[in-house]
Amino acid sequence: MLVDRPSVQAPSRYRSAVDLIFWILAAGLGFVAASLPKIALPPGTDNVTRAIFMNGGFLVAGILLGALRPERAWRWGLASILALPLADAVRIGGDPNSVALSTEEMMTALLDTLPGHVTHFLPAGLGAYLGAYLFGRRF
Repeated sequence: MLVDRPSVQAPSRYRSAVDLIFWILAAGLGFVAASLPKIALPPGTDNVTRAIFMNGGFLVAGILLGALRPERAWRWGLASILALPLADAVRIGGDPNSVALSTEEMMTALLDTLPGHVTHFLPAGLGAYLGAYLFGRRF
């Protein structure tokens, strides 16, 4: 009796290299989306408008990434927020006033920003699934 076994393909190096490129692209797009209010809006703009611009940028970044790589779309929402804690560390470390801060105060300042970055996952993840659903289908 002949038994059919499903073939299991090992992940190719090409696919993992392309995924790495898309992870880096997603982190860069997330950084651009977080910087969008500073780039596009005049100084003194209220926080609500800044939040709308930033979350809109994360939504558009997620749609773009989800359309380009629709399989496992959740990872593009996660990848788009990966650069944000690093950008905060650079911002806090580069501040001339941070020289007087202790290590505990610097870590507190970094940890205070993390819940905000987690909320940016929502529009980015929604956008990734929306992009995968609308544009990423393979016919």
